[in-house]
Amino acid sequence: ASTGDSSNDYICNNTTDKIYLLSRKDTLNTNYGFSSDSSEYDITRRAQVSDYARSKDCYMNTSTNYHGNGYWWLRSPYYHDRSDIARVVDFYGYVNSHLNGFNTTIGVRAAITITIE
Repeated sequence: ASTGDSSNDYICNNTTDKIYLLSRKDTLNTNYGFSSDSSEYDITRRAQVSDYARSKDCYMNTSTNYHGNGYWWLRSPYYHDRSDIARVVDFYGYVNSHLNGFNTTIGVRAAITITIE
């Protein structure tokens, strides 16, 4: 349900994992500091590619305005009839992009849940 597309056959329940990838719905949550507009090129969703990721052939944009930004995976599926397509955030900060799940040039930005007792 947290992946944000109820008509998709590959949606999943909310995750209870402690370390996970964000969903499309998470990246549109203003409580997390993101824009709620998925069509907006949001600076808060842009991610710089680390030196380690670059050494593993992670894609990095080299244009002047977006230099150093890369793509990063979401856990949200894209097509209802294709289990191998997942959503990504692109180097502009745009959420609705999608790529084949076998693409090895996409980075990962893991999220972590910490419970303080």
